[in-house]
Amino acid sequence: AYNAGLIYGILHDYELPEALTLANAVGALTAMAIGATTGVPGTLDEINEFILRTDLCSSQIALLNPMNGR
Repeated sequence: AYNAGLIYGILHDYELPEALTLANAVGALTAMAIGATTGVPGTLDEINEFILRTDLCSSQIALLNPMNGR
């Protein structure tokens, strides 16, 4: 899941810190559930909400805001 988040970020032209934050969030969400795919996030909004409610980044990065064209 971490790798998928990182690849997604890279393919969508995220800066490296943003892509790594995305990868960490996807990996963490997946690891918090039982089963291989149960915890895989379904939407970017779900990932962004997780990033904002946890301390994954020192500043609130709008990396998953649909308004920024990513």
